[in-house]
Amino acid sequence: MPLNERDRIEILMMIGVGDRMRTQQEVCRLFHEMHPDREPVSQSTVSRIERKYRELGHVRDAPRQGRPKINENVQQDVILSALENPHCTVRQVSRDLNIGKSSVSNIFKKRLSRRSILVLSGGWCEGNPKRTDRPWAALLHRN
Repeated sequence: MPLNERDRIEILMMIGVGDRMRTQQEVCRLFHEMHPDREPVSQSTVSRIERKYRELGHVRDAPRQGRPKINENVQQDVILSALENPHCTVRQVSRDLNIGKSSVSNIFKKRLSRRSILVLSGGWCEGNPKRTDRPWAALLHRN
């Protein structure tokens, strides 16, 4: 389990300064005593945290590369757009919401099938009394 920033700062404080410094093994043991419910940290983890602080002056995570994920609100907007107009294309939704076509396509593939769009929008049940148009709320929240 990765350590959060608070844990890394706590490890730095356990190391200490000047003549009150602890060894990395002592820090590992102390961290485990203070947090017995968590996985113990290794000596190499303490070493990396200490080195990162010496080199950078902080222990924050570096920003990750790549484009950020599409947030849940935008994903819901894509789904609602498809439900409002079940015959819309990926290109139309992409243009309307100002997000990439591949993002819209991935959301459709991951969260919806063409049939579920028709069912949720009511287009699937028109003219057939055996089919119901009740919304599938669970489908909207499926990952």
